[in-house]
Amino acid sequence: MRTYCYLLIVLICLPLCLSGQSTRSQPEIKYNPVSRQFFVQNLPPPDSAAGAEKAPYWSYFWEFGDGHYSTARNPHYCYSGQGIKNIRLSLVPHYSYSPTRVIRRNMFVGGSCNDAACRRLGACNGPNYNIGSKLVQVGSNADHELVPNNEIQLAIHLRMPRGATAGEGDLFLFYQDQEVIEELGFPPLIARNDPQDQQRNLFALTQTSVRSVLDAGGSNYRLARSLYESRSYGRPLVYRCRIAPGETQRLFISLAASRSLRLHRFDDKKGELVPEIKAVWVPHDYAFNEGLMLDNYPLKMLSVHDPNRIRVRFPNGRATYVRNHPQTFEVEIDFQNRGGSPARQVIAAVDWPENLDPNSIEILGRDPTNSSVCPDCPNGPLTDTTSSCFQLDTSRVASEGKVYFIFHNVMIHGKRETGLGGNEFTKGRVRFSARSNNRQRQQTAFSGGIIFDNEDPIATRERHRNWRHRGLGLRVGYNLGANNDDFDAFSGNFRDWLQVGLYYRRSSLKEGLTPFAGVELNYSGQGLNRDLAYNTFFDNEVSSLALFRERLNVQTLDILATTEFRVGGVFSLVLGAGPSLPLWAKSNLTFSSLQFSEVADFPQYESLYFNPEEIGEQAFEELLFLDGAEIFTSESRFGLFGEDQASTFLNNITQPPTSQFRPGALVSISGELGDLNRLTMGFRYSFRFYPNTYLLEDLNFSSIQAYLRINLTSLGRNRLTQF
Repeated sequence: MRTYCYLLIVLICLPLCLSGQSTRSQPEIKYNPVSRQFFVQNLPPPDSAAGAEKAPYWSYFWEFGDGHYSTARNPHYCYSGQGIKNIRLSLVPHYSYSPTRVIRRNMFVGGSCNDAACRRLGACNGPNYNIGSKLVQVGSNADHELVPNNEIQLAIHLRMPRGATAGEGDLFLFYQDQEVIEELGFPPLIARNDPQDQQRNLFALTQTSVRSVLDAGGSNYRLARSLYESRSYGRPLVYRCRIAPGETQRLFISLAASRSLRLHRFDDKKGELVPEIKAVWVPHDYAFNEGLMLDNYPLKMLSVHDPNRIRVRFPNGRATYVRNHPQTFEVEIDFQNRGGSPARQVIAAVDWPENLDPNSIEILGRDPTNSSVCPDCPNGPLTDTTSSCFQLDTSRVASEGKVYFIFHNVMIHGKRETGLGGNEFTKGRVRFSARSNNRQRQQTAFSGGIIFDNEDPIATRERHRNWRHRGLGLRVGYNLGANNDDFDAFSGNFRDWLQVGLYYRRSSLKEGLTPFAGVELNYSGQGLNRDLAYNTFFDNEVSSLALFRERLNVQTLDILATTEFRVGGVFSLVLGAGPSLPLWAKSNLTFSSLQFSEVADFPQYESLYFNPEEIGEQAFEELLFLDGAEIFTSESRFGLFGEDQASTFLNNITQPPTSQFRPGALVSISGELGDLNRLTMGFRYSFRFYPNTYLLEDLNFSSIQAYLRINLTSLGRNRLTQF
């Protein structure tokens, strides 16, 4: 009886266990042969990321196994003929740190494009990719964004020119942007080498070594060679592809986003990191054309995907303030309707920066593209409420400080709208450019809100760019004094105290401690003086008092590389170092020898005869030119433009060694105060060292200068940078 009870329990629980197992089935690709539609079954939503503002969702990237793809959620697709097809689906999560999911299935697909159903759907042979006249174009399922800890798929369109008789070429894929790697400390993208992915590409494809291809290639490979040798990118992927002349094929490659990005703190002050992918397509036996055979594909790095945001781009790289020379900004506003119903009106309200001219706004692109520019409302209220149009409203900048970009009577579907096949109709964007005015500001900041119909605004993150100054100017200074352990300062000649030079500098307009660099070319004069007195003995019997006066003038050319730390917007601390070249140098020596009998007529000097170290400055001057003293003078010159000469004033006593030209080194520290665009004043402490130069000995001295910097011209027109 007990045995029958156990058997009954097993029979009851077995269907429940099987039912529970079916609910945990893995996601699977399905195909509806009637509607010619692909979909995925048993797909759970991605896990929500901690702190994410929106619900997580998947984006789709279908590969149909014949070189075509789609980003729709449930795409319709008809093949040219029936057979076994290799289907691949890449699922990328958003607002989530879940990993990318890749689902594969080999399945039989019937029907063909000749079927009435396919003709009715218009789904034959894939979408119209339309790469224009280009021969290479990079696409991705990442929507120009890089999501940490996920895999992105690249679809590279390759077209073989009709005149390329060989039907073969090399594709270089540069994806390791060294500037971004240095910023992060690790590579953000890692190439995947999955054996299962080899069948994704239907044409002959061989991955080869970089150097072997470049060494064998000719002038057509000059761009790929320069990118490889410039070290701006790491080692690229190189593929040799066979494509018939006139045909277009697509190459599918997987790149994994580094897991370290998940832990990286994205600094809004520096903006989004943008690793750029470069694809260079070099068909054999065909003249290389960079405009047609190069494609740049930037990826935006975000910690968590946010579809409503403002992006600021600087196409030429550097943000430099130049009066009367406006700079051009490119701004992109992206939005997505996350609601459950379509939005008829979308307003992007941008807080307008004071140092940009609202009248210079130029619309570079917009989506939806089928909305024409409103004819009756360029800067005022809309009068035509029936047509679909796009309005730019700058009339409220003075009163509200905002510029409005408005889509009227459009259909932006909601993300949660029932029956919607994909996300492509839920998104939109506006891209525009604007020029700066003459208002000097430390930074230009963009922020705003997205309004769908009458709902509350969705705030965007602020994006700002700091400004810097670049200028060329004149530096005029005056030496307040020079110092050496053996010499004193000497001011016998004005040019010994004058300093003049040219400078180039890059400085931040931002408050705070930020280093910037520059270079200076200075001409400077220094004067040094030395008085020496000591006893000499001849024949071990006769002594005399010997007096030496030595005056040294040195004219130098200094080349300084400087680093500047800007504090508070008006004060700078400048550190400099570089070579110093003595151009002209002259040494004047005066010698006087006095016997005791000659000094005895002046009792006040008798004691100094035996104690020369106690001779003061005034007494030294009087003794040097004392009546009856035998005086000798001599002069020696050296330097880059001076002939090396030896002093000869002591013909029968000694011959001082020759002074020679020797380049030296200079280090300095300066403090400056003022307006970078006009005039700054400062003080500088400098130390110079010339080895084995003066009388074949080391010469070193320090000096203090007061100077003015006069900005002659500001550089950097149309040069901008992002921080």
